Parts: sequence; C-alpha cells; structure tokens
Amino acid sequence: MLIEAILTAVIVLLILILTGIPVQAIITWAVLILCVVLLLTVASFVLFFLVTVCSLPFYKRVQAQFVRFDDSGRWERAVYLAEGREYICRFPAETVARRRIYREGEAEQHCSILVSASKKNKAYDRHSLFIIGMGTAFSVILITACCLAIPYLMRLF
Repeated sequence: MLIEAILTAVIVLLILILTGIPVQAIITWAVLILCVVLLLTVASFVLFFLVTVCSLPFYKRVQAQFVRFDDSGRWERAVYLAEGREYICRFPAETVARRRIYREGEAEQHCSILVSASKKNKAYDRHSLFIIGMGTAFSVILITACCLAIPYLMRLF
C-alpha cells in the first residue's frame, strides 16, 4: 500500500510538472495540504481527550477485582468484577508488565475503577486514567505548538 501511495504521488507530481505548473507552487500546495492534515490530526487527538476528560464526572469510583481479558473486539481489554457486574475497560489492556498490572485469580487483590453511572458496563482502570492524564497534557503541548507554528507558517505562504 505504501508503494502504491508513493507511485501515485510521483505520477501526480509528474502530471503537474508536465502541465506547466511551477515546482514552487506544487511544493507550496503540498506543504499547505500536509499542514491541514496535521492540524486535523491534532484537533481529533485533542477532541478525543477533551471528550474523555469531560465524561469522567459521570463515572463513580468502586472497588473491583480483575477477572479476565476480553478479546472479542480489535484489542484485548481488561474485565473487572464490581458490585456483582462485569465492567469492560474502555481502553485496550496494557501489554508491558502485564503480569504485574493485572493479577488474575487473586481474591484479595482489589483495585479502584471508575464505572459508568448509566446502565453501560464500561469502566476506566488506573492505567486508563494515567493515559488520559498524559494524553491531556500532551494535547495542551500540541495546541501550544500549533498556536506558535501558525504565525510562522503564515509568513511562508
């Protein structure tokens, strides 16, 4: 697929050059398109973490026990037992240090999770909350970098 994308870009570039469009204009438009794609990616990243952080007040903290991994979706997700119900973590299960993070079968091993206050069986475990915190901090850095880069990019065009 990568080779097809590169060949398509080369063919489009050759057609634009053969039709008489200056190389400087082609480069300018290519950089502009890349900047727009980058800004849309940053905006979706920031929006994801903003929506996630804004949904956290609608969750309640409960004590739970790790039960198993659910692999019915695209990624394995941790399943916790709390208040007689199974809750599936909204984020994929960690792959690094899995044995230390998830302790299956230990009855005395309890942890706090945030469960949905609605009827859904969704939850956030402490590792998900760490990722949300890091992602939110990184979103602030990305927004700052974009705000600082936009005036510089405007001078280029």
